[in-house]
Amino acid sequence: MGDSPRILIGPAEISGYYSNLVLGFKELGVACDFVCYTKHPFDYPETISNPRLILASTRLAKITQGYSKFNPLKILLSTLSKSVAALWIFYAIFRYDVFIFGFGRSLLPLNLDLPILAMMGKKTIMNFAHGSDARAPYVNGAYQQQDGQEQLQADFLKTQTQRIVRRYRRVEKGVSLVIGAPYSNSTFALKKYVNIFSIGIPCVARELMAGNVDPRVASVNANQASTRMHAPVRILHSPSNPASKGTVYIRRAVENLQKRGYSIDFHEITNRPNHEVLLEIQECDFVVDQIYSDSPMAAFASEAASYGKPAVVGGYGLEPLKDHIPAHMLPPSLTCMPDEVESAIAEMIDNVELRLDLGERARSFVRLQFSPTSVASRFMDILHDQIPDEWWVDPLSIEYLHGFGQSDITTQGNIRRLISVYGIHALKLGHRPKLESAFKSFADSETLR
Repeated sequence: MGDSPRILIGPAEISGYYSNLVLGFKELGVACDFVCYTKHPFDYPETISNPRLILASTRLAKITQGYSKFNPLKILLSTLSKSVAALWIFYAIFRYDVFIFGFGRSLLPLNLDLPILAMMGKKTIMNFAHGSDARAPYVNGAYQQQDGQEQLQADFLKTQTQRIVRRYRRVEKGVSLVIGAPYSNSTFALKKYVNIFSIGIPCVARELMAGNVDPRVASVNANQASTRMHAPVRILHSPSNPASKGTVYIRRAVENLQKRGYSIDFHEITNRPNHEVLLEIQECDFVVDQIYSDSPMAAFASEAASYGKPAVVGGYGLEPLKDHIPAHMLPPSLTCMPDEVESAIAEMIDNVELRLDLGERARSFVRLQFSPTSVASRFMDILHDQIPDEWWVDPLSIEYLHGFGQSDITTQGNIRRLISVYGIHALKLGHRPKLESAFKSFADSETLR
């Protein structure tokens, strides 16, 4: 591979990660194409360069929507759509030198292209650090319904766990390198992977890097320092899944603080295009991201940080996670345990100096470490096999039981149901007997939080 490899990114967008990564590569003068099979529902800024064959395939597939599964026209058009897409995939396999994939997806279903790409000596990277692509389903609150009321059944947990493990094994065997997160990837990983916290989340738009602000909110930002001292503190929460983000508890915390006399202007925005979320970020004082996170600064908190707005982030393991993040890559957020979110919000309101300082440190951090250019440059280090030793994570060194997006009580219930119906082997942890025993003991223990 020469100094200017031909790079293909795709075939899906996750929280704007790959659109911004493309911007970073272009800032470095590195040519790359971003091909996306489906449009993202939140309308992230598009840097997609879908070829005509993929566009034609997508249009053909769209025509069949609403037809019954066995409708002859649907079968014909679906076959034609897949055939057209296959022509482009065949072309892409030969054209590109490097393939950057995300969320366990590659060019073909079931990752059938990975052995072909490996045989041809292509460089393939799978970013498995988005969360639900690699996290054990029994600890993954993202599977909850929006209201979080319905318990996940044992058969669902078993099927999903098997699916996740099979995909992880395929990918782990087939790609050149996996990027992962210490808490979400280590449960099932067999091999070392590159730490996402060493790579970063590309989240700062080009206009921000140039120092520009959306004119629709310029007047708000200009007067914010003087007016906020005499106005309610404006707090923003933007859950993609209210149940997994702990929205009901965040609302309750805000209501309790209001009853205690705090002047709070609480805004909640859900399932809106990304540009609307960014406008709301610019108008708030700080954001409350979630209460069951396994990262101190996920996508929404990173976007807020790029505008100098600090975040309150709750999670069971955020303090020990610091041991697995390089010091210079540790994102500045106000972290707390899930049941401490009310006091954390109160602290952010009471301590204006803390809020402003944390916001400025968060802004400086993302513009230095999470800028698209910085993240893309680290990807280039990977492509040139210049990976520092400290970037690697040994999954056997990580034992995290609490998961993401749900309380310990929910996690324990999931594990107990799964084991009681299908046995402990349903956890799919035969490769890590100590971790398997730890999950069993955790599920049987009395939860204090």
